Amino acid sequence: MFPKKIVLFPLVIALTISCYAETLNDISTFAKSICDEVSLSGSINRSTIKAEIAGNIKPLSKLLGVKFNAEGMYTLNNTEYQGLPYDSLPDQMKDSRTCKKEIAFLLLEERHRIQSYTSTSQTQYVIKDNGLGNRLFNKPNKQELFNLLSKSNQDIPRLMIGTPLNILEEQTIDSLTWYKIRVLAGTDKGKIGWVTKENIKVK
Repeated sequence: MFPKKIVLFPLVIALTISCYAETLNDISTFAKSICDEVSLSGSINRSTIKAEIAGNIKPLSKLLGVKFNAEGMYTLNNTEYQGLPYDSLPDQMKDSRTCKKEIAFLLLEERHRIQSYTSTSQTQYVIKDNGLGNRLFNKPNKQELFNLLSKSNQDIPRLMIGTPLNILEEQTIDSLTWYKIRVLAGTDKGKIGWVTKENIKVK
């Protein structure tokens, strides 16, 4: 008799593939419904697609597993996110087939992003000392970071070591990795800003 783990492993793989295929089918169906409606207007473009999706918030929420509000934003683990990145869509699309493909890619990427947010939110992070005073920047700014080394800019807010936070976004600019964070406690609770990767550690 085979060990239970050996028997169960192919079953887990099969279920995973089945769930993924079902998700792809649901996304494809949603994209088709949006594009079919938009094509009736005679112009398939970013604005008409955005408006049509805005009118289908409930099925979109069910599809991606998060609740979208009227402004197209969604909340996950008490953190608000911007929603679908419509700017990544072409301004104009030549036909319904192209529209369907673009929307499907858009939704798949957002679904992956939501899954990564969920995974990240389950890990607890805090601020650590990186020798530059644990500063919270308005945006990723390598020059401002270097200015701290020369002590020419001390106006950037300082976070206490051990301050808990949520990671909202990650960007790598000029080989330097930055995290967009939301401060969860202390005098800066609720503030959103950017810190370098070296400023964060797992609690």
